[in-house]
Amino acid sequence: MRSNFNTLVAIIAGLRSEWVNKAMQRYWGRVRLWENGIFQKLKQFTSPDDDFKAMRNAIAAMVDSKPLNATTHTSTIMSNSSTDLPSGKSRGPNDTKAKAPSACIPFIGVYLSQLYRFNRLPDLIDPTSPHEPVGIDAQTVNFESPAHPEVFDSLTPLPPSMQLEPLINVHKQRLIAGVIKDLVAGQHLASRIQHPVDKKLFQKCLRLRGLSGETLQRVYAMYAELETRQTAYMPSL
Repeated sequence: MRSNFNTLVAIIAGLRSEWVNKAMQRYWGRVRLWENGIFQKLKQFTSPDDDFKAMRNAIAAMVDSKPLNATTHTSTIMSNSSTDLPSGKSRGPNDTKAKAPSACIPFIGVYLSQLYRFNRLPDLIDPTSPHEPVGIDAQTVNFESPAHPEVFDSLTPLPPSMQLEPLINVHKQRLIAGVIKDLVAGQHLASRIQHPVDKKLFQKCLRLRGLSGETLQRVYAMYAELETRQTAYMPSL
């Protein structure tokens, strides 16, 4: 099984957009129960909560070659449910086990969201007060003195040639290194997928551009006007 999480996130984001919700406001109720259930599960799977936790777990399962837990949202999306089978058919004993996909194209936002959060951690830590920011003297361009040097009064004083300086936040660097390691593992998963490239279609895709808000507003206004006319015409039929 192969999955392109980038495409999945783009499709779900489009279906959840303001313009689609406006256009579909009167028609969401016409979506069948099964399709709507799949849509809800896909929204949960692509949710950005906790740095895209569901997708992170799915990617980690593929990297570690671990079978996905059938009770999680991830396995629900990645494996076929019994409702996918034609009427009158049931799964065999070996078909009920969720199988981890062999490859995928991870969503880059999974890693960027973590890097953004970790990057907000301080690079340096004041050894006398770890929760206070470390400042730099604008004139001397040196680190400011520790906030509470008295906490080390019971220790042997440092030689005059040495000054108490901030500590490097090793924890932050380890967190970032862990994300980079996961990113590299995700690249290996993506390298297993080889799609034939249609050069003409590829060039057209490169020229695709998003519509501006003004253009979307005009299109929606035209759609709303057409819908109003159809609604007014139907009772006379």
